[in-house]
Amino acid sequence: MDNIFSRINKKQLINTFIKLIKIDSLSLKEKKFIDYLCKTFQDLGLRVKLQKVGQTGNIVAFLPGRLKNDPFFANAHMDTVTPGTKIKPIIKENLIKTDGSTILGGDDKAAIAIFIEAIKMVNKFKLMTHPVYFVLTYGEEIGLEGAKHFDFSLLKCKQGFSFDAGGAPGTMVLSAPTHVVYEINVFGKSAHAGIEPEKGKNAIKIASELIHKIRTGKLDKQTTANVGQIEGGRATNIVPDFVKFTGEIRSRNRSKWQKYIQAVKSKCRLVSKKYQTKITCDFKQAYRSYCFSKTDTVVKKAIKACNMAGLKVKFDQTNGGSDSNIFNQHGFQTLNLGIGLNKVHSQEEFIYIKDLVNGLKMALALMTN
Repeated sequence: MDNIFSRINKKQLINTFIKLIKIDSLSLKEKKFIDYLCKTFQDLGLRVKLQKVGQTGNIVAFLPGRLKNDPFFANAHMDTVTPGTKIKPIIKENLIKTDGSTILGGDDKAAIAIFIEAIKMVNKFKLMTHPVYFVLTYGEEIGLEGAKHFDFSLLKCKQGFSFDAGGAPGTMVLSAPTHVVYEINVFGKSAHAGIEPEKGKNAIKIASELIHKIRTGKLDKQTTANVGQIEGGRATNIVPDFVKFTGEIRSRNRSKWQKYIQAVKSKCRLVSKKYQTKITCDFKQAYRSYCFSKTDTVVKKAIKACNMAGLKVKFDQTNGGSDSNIFNQHGFQTLNLGIGLNKVHSQEEFIYIKDLVNGLKMALALMTN
């Protein structure tokens, strides 16, 4: 395997990555990128299935492998956040970044470049690999939409790896949170703000008082909360009769997010009673948490791959979500792996070239060990 790692074509890997990030693929606008990837995987000899969802969809590209045992899937997402069109990548010394006007798109096209180059090496050097399903999803950045709509019958395995985490290759995310979103509606009473404001109930003021009572920010090491959007009111001369605001709670501890929900409901009741007005709240679980131990099979497989690739193992936890949340939720053990993503979702995003190379080493080690 050491000999195979030494045969990695770094220049070709960089070129593949740059080619991918130059193809625009904003969330729900991935069609051009999907078409390119389907042809690329087919040209590499893989069996490709496109699960269409509207104008976009999920890709499953299957590499049969020569070992014929221990199949697994490797997952990445195809979409990027804004500003993510007309990306101009710049190679500067030991890293790849942009001109600062857009994101880079390493989240998650670094992973896809790694997959493509791994398959090329399998073909070129006739490597003995396990059967691998390459699962590429759409709309991950807007709520894990592709994973949520994924046809799990396309997978003939129960374990896999998402290549979609920060941290250098060798990083393994052992736990991720449950994410609950909520919508609160505050109903006031309209009145003329200049002539008889006393006859109204200002929904904006009531909502403001309620928001002030709701805890936000980093609540503890396992839990974060936020109020993210608010809308309401019609004009300055009308006492507003309706306000809607939305928020979220994330925690890797079940009792903590459940207690938070009960606390928000309690605050709603208190403020509603104080102003004798209607307040409704609705909570929806976006995805569930997962937690691995170091002795779980999927973790031990990743540790073995790190040892083969000469990568330092690091165990991590996150309060962010990824496709791995949804896959685990459906009974598919999925470990999220670090691939060196830095300052993602910003115009300062970059990736170290050594991490791109080490990510390819990790993929090759998983495929062959």
